[in-house]
Amino acid sequence: MTGISKDKKVSGFKVFVKKDKCKSCGLCLLYCPAKCLLFSKNFNKKGVKFVKKKKDKDCSGCGNCFLICPDACIEIYEG
Repeated sequence: MTGISKDKKVSGFKVFVKKDKCKSCGLCLLYCPAKCLLFSKNFNKKGVKFVKKKKDKDCSGCGNCFLICPDACIEIYEG
């Protein structure tokens, strides 16, 4: 049998940030209830520290970050 079992549960959410579009406004950090985002130590092509997901925190999948981002830099995927 191929495919995913109906009993299999999804293991959280994946957060992807388009780092070169990020302007480091910090709105996503402010509105993330799980506090799973932070500013990187590295700089993007714009010369600002972009946002990234913390490795030790799980995303709740609420969508606040991508809804509040004025430049649509964040994507969230289930699984």
